[in-house]
Parts: sequence; C-alpha cells; structure tokens
Amino acid sequence: MKKLVVLFVMVFALGSSLFAAVTVKPANPHVTAYYFHAWLRNQTCQMFEDTLRKTIAESFKKEYEAGKIVIEVYDAEKGEAHFTDDYEIVASNAVVLSLVKDGKEVKWVELKKLISFSEEPTKLREYFEKELKAFLAEDARK
Repeated sequence: MKKLVVLFVMVFALGSSLFAAVTVKPANPHVTAYYFHAWLRNQTCQMFEDTLRKTIAESFKKEYEAGKIVIEVYDAEKGEAHFTDDYEIVASNAVVLSLVKDGKEVKWVELKKLISFSEEPTKLREYFEKELKAFLAEDARK
C-alpha cells in the first residue's frame, strides 16, 4: 500500500511539473476558455474537456502558444462558486469564452450547445472552432 501511495505521489508530481512547463503566460489582450465541470465526472464530461483542449491546441496553435488563448478548468461545485454566479451557469458542464484586456474582463459568452454534441466529438470540435473564431473576429473588428 505504501508503495502505491508513493507511486501515486510521484506520478502526480511529474504530471503537475509537466503541465506547469507548458503553461503559457496570458498575452494582453487574451481569451480565456473556461471549462466548468461537476465534481463527479463521467466520460462525456471528460470528452468535453479533452475536445476543448485539443481544438485549441491544434486549430488555434499559434494563438495558444502566444498566450492569446488560455484554458482554465474548474470544478463548478468546489471553491469557484463565484464563476457560476458571474456567468450565470446552470448546467453541470459549461464552456465560457472571456476576453481580457489590461487585466479586466471586457466581454464573455457561454457556449450553450455542449449537450447537443455529447455523442459527437467531431461536431463538438467544429462547434468550438466556429465559436472561438467568431469570438476572436468580433474583438478584431473593434
């Protein structure tokens, strides 16, 4: 049992350090893609997060690597309740895009069609791409 605990701690520490190594400092301005999930996560919940991460990392690689798009994931039921109030989130899974300029949020939008694509990861990815492009384009026009 002790070996299992030590192994778990080592794997967690390694994973945390790898994640920290690829974290990019947000640019000014930047878009934060928030993914909110329930404490108890199922396969669909994980698919939503994985698809969001993959979409941004692949379809918006340049923006992601430059810190113009960042991803933050939160348990909506644990300690970050202000987010659900701020964004009026009622679903257990939600994606919110937030534009931040000079350290202040200037606009946000919730992507409300997640459940529509819960069994279609390809269409979910297309949805994320479309909404992110529209959100970025709207800011570019201003």
